[in-house]
Amino acid sequence: MRLARRLDTRQVSEDLLRAALDTLPIHVAVLDANGTAVAVNDTWNSFTEPHPFIGQQYGVGTQFLELCRTEMRDCPEEARKVLAGLREVLERRQQRFEMEYACPDPDGKERWFRFRALRSERGGGARIILLHEDITERKRAERELQERERLFRLMADTTPGLVWMCDAQRRFTYFNRRWLEFRGRRIEQERGRGWMDGIHPDDRRRSEEEFTAAFAAQRPFELEFRLLRADGEHRWLLGSGAPLSDPAGQFGGHIGSCVDVTDRRRAEEASRFLAEASNVLASSLDYQTTLGAVARLAVPQIADWCAADVLGADGSLQRLAVVHADLGKVELARELERRYSVDLEADRGLPNVLRTGYPELVSEITDELLAEMAGDAEHLRILRSLGLRSYIIAPLIARGRTLGALTLMTAESGRRYGMSDLAFAENLAGRAALAVDNARLYREAQDLNRMKDEFLATLSHELRTPLNAIVGWAHLLRDGKLDEETTQRAIETINRNAKVQNQLIADILDVSRIVTGKLRLNLRPVELPPIVESAVETMRPTAVAKGVGLETQIDAAGGLVSGDSDRLQQVVWNLLSNAIKFTPRGGTVRVRLGRERSHSTIVVEDTGAGMEPHVIPRIFERFMQGDSTSTRTHGGLGLGLAIVRHIVELHAGSVEASSRGPGQGSTFKVSLPTVAVAADAESGDSGRRRAGDETGGGHAATLEGLTVLVVDDHQDARELMTAVLQQRGARVVGAASTDEALELLRTEKPDVLLSDVEMPGEDGYALIRTIRALAPEEGGRVPAAALTAYARREDRVKTLLAGYQIHLAKPVAPEELVTVVTSLTGRSG
Repeated sequence: MRLARRLDTRQVSEDLLRAALDTLPIHVAVLDANGTAVAVNDTWNSFTEPHPFIGQQYGVGTQFLELCRTEMRDCPEEARKVLAGLREVLERRQQRFEMEYACPDPDGKERWFRFRALRSERGGGARIILLHEDITERKRAERELQERERLFRLMADTTPGLVWMCDAQRRFTYFNRRWLEFRGRRIEQERGRGWMDGIHPDDRRRSEEEFTAAFAAQRPFELEFRLLRADGEHRWLLGSGAPLSDPAGQFGGHIGSCVDVTDRRRAEEASRFLAEASNVLASSLDYQTTLGAVARLAVPQIADWCAADVLGADGSLQRLAVVHADLGKVELARELERRYSVDLEADRGLPNVLRTGYPELVSEITDELLAEMAGDAEHLRILRSLGLRSYIIAPLIARGRTLGALTLMTAESGRRYGMSDLAFAENLAGRAALAVDNARLYREAQDLNRMKDEFLATLSHELRTPLNAIVGWAHLLRDGKLDEETTQRAIETINRNAKVQNQLIADILDVSRIVTGKLRLNLRPVELPPIVESAVETMRPTAVAKGVGLETQIDAAGGLVSGDSDRLQQVVWNLLSNAIKFTPRGGTVRVRLGRERSHSTIVVEDTGAGMEPHVIPRIFERFMQGDSTSTRTHGGLGLGLAIVRHIVELHAGSVEASSRGPGQGSTFKVSLPTVAVAADAESGDSGRRRAGDETGGGHAATLEGLTVLVVDDHQDARELMTAVLQQRGARVVGAASTDEALELLRTEKPDVLLSDVEMPGEDGYALIRTIRALAPEEGGRVPAAALTAYARREDRVKTLLAGYQIHLAKPVAPEELVTVVTSLTGRSG
């Protein structure tokens, strides 16, 4: 009975187990230790009916171990993997096996299953439980999720923004391709909080506080901050984020994007800066102060370094300001300026901008460029230490004249300038140039008014003083009460003062002719030694009467020049008169005539009053007086040196003044281009001709064998110059425009270029700049003279800086034109 009850109990347990198994949605089979199926549920039976994968039904009694051993070779690949794993469990080589695999159903549709084999030793006997589950829907959901993730990543990677995601613990888990390209880092480096290392130090605390507050409140947020880009520049980003929720509605973190707004911010800053800079520039007519203020305003808003340079009236370069946030670096820059001079002929940098009038943008300052800029190894080391990154040099141009330049440079900020920055710099430089020009015009107008007032007062005094002596002695002579000696002294006094008045009037008339362009020169080849000697002898009595020593050192081979002997003598006379006037009794005036390369030089040096440094740059201006006060010790109208300068420049020469300071004397140096003379092969005579010689059939210079390119948009002017030059034997080709001139330069290979400056379209300045940019074999070094109606000193400086060797003020006399050609080619008649 007990055995029957046990059997009944066992049967009940098995029935309950089978009933429980039949309720499960998965396929279940139980194997004994030998691998024979002892129990399966209905779901298993339904699944193992004839099937493309199974092939036959496997139910209770099936020997799975034998099945694994015999049928593995004939099964599909996936089935062999399942059977191999099951065999491992049946043969006790592993405790469990699990695998997911795909299998087509009878309709050919793909289905996915999960197979598990678990070995159990409970109850005194080993059992292997097989669990087989249809996971097709789960796999489909996973695939859909994967596809959605793929599409999201594709969309995120193709969007122009920088996309990111973070979880609820503020761990950043995803960054799109654009973000990683922007940062130049791998996603492993950015995940977590790694990306925050790139936030600008000044923005990090503020950004983290905003992030933390948004995450805590689970709310959207938006903020602007700077993030380090792969090239080392901190760029402004507009970041925004929105909270994420999981399927259960729980907060899952944030998703967001960032947009680079650097250019927008810079445009806004530039607009504000230009408005502020304009206010600064308009606040004062002292352009030196205002340019310095603009430079300080630029740092650090738009540059790490800013410098302002201006050109003086004599073409010299003056640095008005150099600004950096670190004053120690400013002092270092000043020291470099003192130690290393600027090469004004450099084809890059500030000299090039000042010479051409075109701005220069360098987005990346390379080590090669630094090496090119450096004066020596120490200079290069210092430049490297400054970490210079990028620069813009914009010329200060007003009314067609380059007044200076503004330099913007980046370093610590890592910013690289681009075309938009160049446009901004040109805008700023244009406003600064206008301020500089207005300030100079205002100052010049004030100076001119002051000098005119002083001139009129001086003229009245200078005319009345000799007139007073003349009128006084004339009255005494008319009375007839003077003895013979006094009468003779009266006549000499009247004569001397009449000459003084005559000279004053002559100087005024000369200046008038110069201003109106009516001063004419009678040009011909002349020797300088007799001219200088004659002027010295004329002034010697004056020097002796004043007790001033007059010494001469005249090189007999001082040179043959093309000039007007009377006017050149006037130059020497004016310089000597000036030197004797300002030299006290016991002093000395020295006159030297010599030769320096292709120029003859006349130097007048005295041991007199000397000059203040600020007077020297303007000493050759009309009405300029070193001392214009009522207590001045020397008379004169301040016209003599102005006349000297104009006469010398009309001879294609130059004059300069120097002084070591008050009481240290002064030196004036005149340079005139010499004219070459052919040697006499038979006699060995030098062939030098003196003014007045009549041998050789006259003094007309020959231009035989020379080709001259004449450029002028006015036909009459071209024809006149052509006729003059052809009469002297030259071959002349004419052009009415820059384009024609460049073509003739290429085809005719001229020996000399004579060009008008004021022409429609591209002017003579553009022409010479284009020519000087050519290679020598293409005509880039052709000797050239500019013809212009503008005769001011600054006009001459401009033509010479542009690339011409000689500046001629219109109208030009025929002999002067021929002389210029011979001077440029080194020939004479």
